[in-house]
Amino acid sequence: MIFKHFCREKVRDIDEIDIELYLVREIVTMQGGYIRGVSAEGQGFTFSVFLPCG
Repeated sequence: MIFKHFCREKVRDIDEIDIELYLVREIVTMQGGYIRGVSAEGQGFTFSVFLPCG
């Protein structure tokens, strides 16, 4: 899972992008929003961030 939780002891074993995505998801979720990720084979991922208005 690309949004997996990490522990301090395991930070060296996890790619930097995994930690960043986890932190972004936590911040967006705390604001009442969500993230949607779509992958296309050979083209990578596209992420969309949705936040509530007002």
